Amino acid sequence: MTCICGVESGNKVFIGGDSALTSGDLSQRSYGEDKVFQTGSVLFGVCGLPKVITALRDVLEVPKHPRGLDDRKFISKLLIPAIKSCLWDTGCSNTKEESEGDRVGEFFEGAFLMGYRGKLYRVESNFQTITSAYGFDAVGSGEDIAIGSLHASIKEKNAKKRCLQALEASAINNAGVRPPFVVLESKK
Repeated sequence: MTCICGVESGNKVFIGGDSALTSGDLSQRSYGEDKVFQTGSVLFGVCGLPKVITALRDVLEVPKHPRGLDDRKFISKLLIPAIKSCLWDTGCSNTKEESEGDRVGEFFEGAFLMGYRGKLYRVESNFQTITSAYGFDAVGSGEDIAIGSLHASIKEKNAKKRCLQALEASAINNAGVRPPFVVLESKK
């Protein structure tokens, strides 16, 4: 349970996250490490298991973007497979099987936002990658509140401020979200 939100702003992406670690019984601690971080050329904001954060921050090797390959194809053909491999190798993903034992697909617990080359991407637990038509998105138990806040602040030019306001709204209205908040801007 958490809230991660992101906003596209010009050629940059801002991603913000809270610090809650909440269990199923709603006991909660403040996470001592940031859920938002830069790995290579990719800005991440992760909700779900802390070991997914550790794998994406400390183990993932972001592939080089080949010249001439558009961003979406790079993400689909190279980045997502590297992420899947990293999460599999670190014990962060599983497979679902049908009754005959056929492997259906890989899954991890959680979801995350990625900022890459000025575009915001949402990656679901089945590695489906989505872009929002609105230039903002959120994941986690506080996502609906954050998306409402981001929509209401659409005329605000300061993307970092929008992220902070969305996280604050989520913390007020969702038991799984708590400060301190971290908002990072994607680096080129």
